[in-house]
Amino acid sequence: MPCWRRTTGSNGPSRRAEDSERRRARAPRSDRRDLRPYAERQDDDWLRRAGDPVRPVVARTKGCPVGSSRWTARRAAVVAAPVLVPASMSALFAVLARRQPPRRAYNVGFGAYWLGWCLAFPLWAIGPRRAIGVLTRGRRPAAGDAVALLLPVLGAAASELFPHRRLVRGRVLAVMATTAAVNAAAEEMLWRGVFLEEFPDDPVLGSLWPLAGFSVWHLAPQIVLPSRFGRVGFLLAATAVGAGSARVAWRTGGLRWVLLPHAATDFCGVTAARFRLDGTR
Repeated sequence: MPCWRRTTGSNGPSRRAEDSERRRARAPRSDRRDLRPYAERQDDDWLRRAGDPVRPVVARTKGCPVGSSRWTARRAAVVAAPVLVPASMSALFAVLARRQPPRRAYNVGFGAYWLGWCLAFPLWAIGPRRAIGVLTRGRRPAAGDAVALLLPVLGAAASELFPHRRLVRGRVLAVMATTAAVNAAAEEMLWRGVFLEEFPDDPVLGSLWPLAGFSVWHLAPQIVLPSRFGRVGFLLAATAVGAGSARVAWRTGGLRWVLLPHAATDFCGVTAARFRLDGTR
């Protein structure tokens, strides 16, 4: 079988391609298929894989060019998430607070947040394979990064766990541990993993912008269970936790080293665990 070279001559594949394109354009829409000889189609595939600048790269499986509206919609949704998540969750917690008892409103709101934004959205935005990859990936952090992860844990232990240590027993302990594991993995995937995968070379969109959304989102549950430190104090604490995770996730390229410190910080939430369990403030 001859191997055609790309040429502009009258006898080369370019002339054949023009004839095939004219025949294809005249055919009915249902019959518009690639009518070129097999060798020429193979040559075109090779040029496409080699990055031929003349012929557009086409996503064969989707039937549309790379960078189609569907791909753009996913990336646009990721960029908009730091606005959409706080806005939608604040509205949901406000509605639940009016129609449900406080404990149920709190638990249902967090359930919707975990299942909707933290699970379904990342799976749709980046897919399960990339999600698992970013969860298990990450270089060993430097000493300064380790300190950035440790400080929020110490702060949460000193301000929340130690003052309420006598309340930590039985079912409260179980809720603290379960909630910490679920919330840490869920939030790291949404606020760090998705953005690392989509914008690995852009520190603003890949790290700083989701940090802002992560911090502001924590005001939504305050509609049902206000913090004793006030909204501003709780916002600053959430920003400190998020800043440490955002720094280390960006510098190490994954979430492996930020999951455990985030879970340890959330584990210190004795008040929230008791409220989830029996509504005690």
